Amino acid sequence: MGRRVELFAADFADDPGAAAAVVEQAARRLGRVDILVNNAAVTTKTEPFESHSRSLFEETLRVNVTAVFLASQAAANRMIEQGQGGRIVNIGSVHARQAAPDTMAYETSKGALDAFTFSAAVALGRYGITVNNVAPGAVVVERYADFDYDPAWYVSRTPIGRLGEPADIASTVVFLASEEAGFITGETIVVDGGMSRRLPLVR
Repeated sequence: MGRRVELFAADFADDPGAAAAVVEQAARRLGRVDILVNNAAVTTKTEPFESHSRSLFEETLRVNVTAVFLASQAAANRMIEQGQGGRIVNIGSVHARQAAPDTMAYETSKGALDAFTFSAAVALGRYGITVNNVAPGAVVVERYADFDYDPAWYVSRTPIGRLGEPADIASTVVFLASEEAGFITGETIVVDGGMSRRLPLVR
């Protein structure tokens, strides 16, 4: 595609300085930092609420919320220094508003990401930096192999009549990172084929 790609390995959740270091490396090698997409998350571990461990709860929040804060702060400071605005796009989930059994930590983290998005948008708007959140529904990804789920049931609950594809999420992120989305900030855009709008008792 004629694009230049650089890869940097780091653990933002457990190394407080990693996010700033990666942003610095990216700026040094690529010249500037204009867009940040926060996409890493812990999603596959579940425990009953009654016996939910503190360690899993805190691990989930470190990866899904604290790492997002650290990456966003580091990228935003670079964007402010550059003086030409920027885009931050978080990847949330419909689980911020809909619960499933034994996934309390994940849903808590995604709810926090919603709040972080609008708080950061208000704080950074004066610098021309927009902050938005994309909330996918049922999307076909490799990690679904770790879950006991029935794809046909999800399709039956989705008005569009199919599961989502990674490209459905990517195209929304690309739009929010574009100049055309420059007046959209602090928003969560649900990309779920209408699944979360359907009443659970409607066949």
